[in-house]
Formats: sequence, C-alpha cells, structure tokens
Amino acid sequence: MSVSRFSFEYIELINASIQRFGKKTNYGMGFRSGKDDQGVFWFGHSGGSVGGITQFVVYPEEKIVVAIVTNSSEVRHGKLPYKLAGLF
Repeated sequence: MSVSRFSFEYIELINASIQRFGKKTNYGMGFRSGKDDQGVFWFGHSGGSVGGITQFVVYPEEKIVVAIVTNSSEVRHGKLPYKLAGLF
C-alpha cells in the first residue's frame, strides 16, 4: 500500500468523527484517528475474532504504516504499533 495513493480529502473522510451526544468520537467509517504520545497524527483500524487480532496504523505525513497480525485472541497490542512507528 502506498500512502501517496490517499488524497487528503479521502483521509479526512475516513477520519471524520461521528458525533455522539454532541461530542466527537474519533471514529469514522471504521477507522479511528488521533495523535500519539509525541503529538503525531495517525489513523487506523483494528479488529479481531476468535483466534486472531489485527491492528493497522498509518502515519500519512511520515509515510509510515504499521500492521500487526497475531494468531491469538488473547493478545493486547496496547501502544506497540505507535512505539514501532516511533522507531522510524
């Protein structure tokens, strides 16, 4: 996947926060977005089912993509994808 294939309009669309009770949720069209501990913008998606969990995080300005796939439904990634991105 190439981050350059995403237009800024597309990134804004998938990250448009859904409003709940007048407050932004940081969730839009199946994607979440936010800033990491260093204040850098990211967007991504995570999911899981019996037997596996995934997490996908994109830093569009830095052109960094982190994808983690685990063969266990007991794993919690926590801040791992953001820490991995910080190595680059």
